[in-house]
Amino acid sequence: MSVGRICVREVDVITEAESAQTAASRMHARKVGTLIVVDSQSRPTGIVTDRDLAIRVLGRGQDGAQTLVRDVMTTCPHSVHPDTPIEDALRVMR
Repeated sequence: MSVGRICVREVDVITEAESAQTAASRMHARKVGTLIVVDSQSRPTGIVTDRDLAIRVLGRGQDGAQTLVRDVMTTCPHSVHPDTPIEDALRVMR
């Protein structure tokens, strides 16, 4: 079975220039733990997770309203194509 058969095609996004607080609020409102970070042309540039916000913002005692997503996101996340076998995708995730 391929990744394309089970993946979610609608993803929640945020820009690098938005605040960590905005990211947390968006995650809460949409009931997700991950946002894809996009540039002005809506191309993915990174990913930010609820764990990133907890460790890289709260854990460091930073102000979420003043901290930008670009400062806490993970850049260049690994990705796979829809036709990638699930077993191969799991290897990438590990």
